[in-house]
Amino acid sequence: MKYILFGSGLYGKKAIDYFGEHNIAYFMDNNPKKVGTKVYGKTILSFDKGVKLADKYEIIITVSVYYQSECASQLINAGIVDYKIFSDILYDNLRQKILTRTDYIGFYHQAIKFIFKEILAQDAVAYQELNSQDYFNIVKQYRLSLFRFGYNLDKMKCLNRSVHTGISNYHIIKDKLLERVAAQDLNNTADMFYYSSELFKDGDVESGKKYFYKALHLQMNHEYFYGMQVREDGSAVISDNMYVKYMAMNDFLDALYNKSIAEFDMFAPNFVYRYQRDDGRYIFIKEAIEKINIEQRSLSIIDVGCGKGGYLRNLVEDAPQNEYYAVDISNRVMEHVDLEGVHKKQGSLLHIPYEDETFDIAYTCEAMEHAIDIPNAIKEMVRVVKAGGYIIILDKNKDKYGAFEICEWEQWIDEHECVSILSKYSNEINTYKDISYFNLKDGLFIGLVVKKFDKVMY
Repeated sequence: MKYILFGSGLYGKKAIDYFGEHNIAYFMDNNPKKVGTKVYGKTILSFDKGVKLADKYEIIITVSVYYQSECASQLINAGIVDYKIFSDILYDNLRQKILTRTDYIGFYHQAIKFIFKEILAQDAVAYQELNSQDYFNIVKQYRLSLFRFGYNLDKMKCLNRSVHTGISNYHIIKDKLLERVAAQDLNNTADMFYYSSELFKDGDVESGKKYFYKALHLQMNHEYFYGMQVREDGSAVISDNMYVKYMAMNDFLDALYNKSIAEFDMFAPNFVYRYQRDDGRYIFIKEAIEKINIEQRSLSIIDVGCGKGGYLRNLVEDAPQNEYYAVDISNRVMEHVDLEGVHKKQGSLLHIPYEDETFDIAYTCEAMEHAIDIPNAIKEMVRVVKAGGYIIILDKNKDKYGAFEICEWEQWIDEHECVSILSKYSNEINTYKDISYFNLKDGLFIGLVVKKFDKVMY
């Protein structure tokens, strides 16, 4: 069946591109000046003429969200109830695409389980196969890599006792690896991950992603977490090189971490410098802080994932009595946080570079979606907040997947999952679903305000 597109503007053009020009019969428009003319090669009909053809063609509303209700009411009043809205079609298709995308986040969580079971546990295979010095060296590297993702091995129990054993003259020799990298003879996943990490640190994001995803897909396709060796015929097997076998997942974590930094550095120009004071997102944060601080005391407040300081830039003016701190994974982005009195450090939601129970309030806005490990990100925010202090989270709602394209590692928050995690640290959890943005209120954003228990075990 062919279509009549109700709305001949920008969204009409997008619909032609989406459905194909040969599938469009006419446009229909309420603007009398357009009626009888052609646009994109199609005649524009009046509303009255268009609805008379509803038995031959399907009508699709192709206007912005601000006018969709008006157009829908107009069709219903004319007796047309079997119509579609173009943005809903796009939404449903994109949502399905997101829900069925490659599960990189799932691979990360499985890799973490593998690391603790096969490398760090009391009966770990790695401890049995490696000599003591090699095992110490490998664990030393995992200690740092896991720390960046919210796992502090020094605070964790049930690990192999050797995990907690320090060595004074620690070093790892990667001369052979570096020689292979120089020759670009990368025939195993550990080398590929390591090389991609170095490329990310140099700011070469595209080349880094090439090697990163080549290694990642090799691991995922074979459903192994031990390092893979690529044979001359292109097939892959678990490497018999102990370094490659046991270090691939460490190099994966390092590459993933450096990839995040490199990508945020690259997109630094796109971040918001200052939010409008009437933006519902800023209003949510400001009012949450005001309700917490009724007495107008001086509070210590940290913005985790601060970007260019889009929220802080207003808060330091609207509530100057507080002491503000800023953390972001990208130093390049934080160069724009040029606010007097605001303390800033490089870090992330998974590694906030402050001691336990430092702040009265920790908030994060549209950063949790990039955290990769949401449970650990929440736990880290709880850690740096004082007993009885508050955690504020504002982010996009997972139920609204399909609203627009997202990155391959991006994940929006699930209200029930967040409440379940937070219930370990609080019995005062308030959720908000009516947060507006750009004068829209469609459920895209969800907020949580949480009061931490007076005593919490981390």
